[in-house]
Amino acid sequence: MPAIVESIKKFGYINPIIVDENFVIIAGEGRWKALKMLKGTLDKEIEKETDENKKRILEKINKGIVNVIVVKGLSEEKKKEYRIVDNRLAELSEWDYAKLIAEIEDLMTKGEGLPIGFTLLPYSLVLLKQVRILI
Repeated sequence: MPAIVESIKKFGYINPIIVDENFVIIAGEGRWKALKMLKGTLDKEIEKETDENKKRILEKINKGIVNVIVVKGLSEEKKKEYRIVDNRLAELSEWDYAKLIAEIEDLMTKGEGLPIGFTLLPYSLVLLKQVRILI
C-alpha cells in the first residue's frame, strides 16, 4: 500500500474505486485504504469508519471528489470473482520491454528517477540494455 499512497501523492487520484449499487467496494480496497491514510478531502469522516459512514463517504466521493465507478446487477458470486480477477490480471500482464526501457531511460535522463515501485540493482541497466538488443 505505500506505493499506492506515493502514487496518489505524486499524480493525484486517477484510478477509480469500483463499487456496487450499495457502495460496497468491489475493487480498489487498497486505494480506499491509501485515501484513508492520506485523508485529504475526506477529512476526519474517515476516522469513524462504519459500513453506513463508508457508504456515505463513497457516495460523496462519487460526486466528484474522487473517481468511483458504480457497477449494478452483479450477483454476489460475480462480485467475489471480480475481486479476485481484478488483482490477478495485473499480475498476469506482460511488459513491452522495449517501451519500458525507453520510458525508464527517458525519465532518468530528465532527472525524474525511477517510477514508483521500480528499483535497479547496479547491473540492472546493463541487463535492460542487453534485453533491448535482443528485442
